[in-house]
Amino acid sequence: MARGARILYAGFMRNWIAALPNWAKGLLVIDVLLALTLSGVLSVLTATVAFLVLLAAIVVLIYRALRRRPLRNWSLIAVAALVLMFLYGGIATAR
Repeated sequence: MARGARILYAGFMRNWIAALPNWAKGLLVIDVLLALTLSGVLSVLTATVAFLVLLAAIVVLIYRALRRRPLRNWSLIAVAALVLMFLYGGIATAR
């Protein structure tokens, strides 16, 4: 995504949230807090899923490298899964 497109998308999200009524903004905040709480409680499961996604991404990266295909999307998926695995793994062991 180009830099200008990211700025447009961020502006779109900001305008979309600003256009919501107050009760919907409150529900959005509650929903985000609930999602963060559940991901913290289920951090072991989330870390395991991130590990499985990382393994799948590595397999696909190897396959695409052998076929001389672009690796950008799958490398981003692998990096995101690695970050999430360490993040939720750290949360799971901190309890």
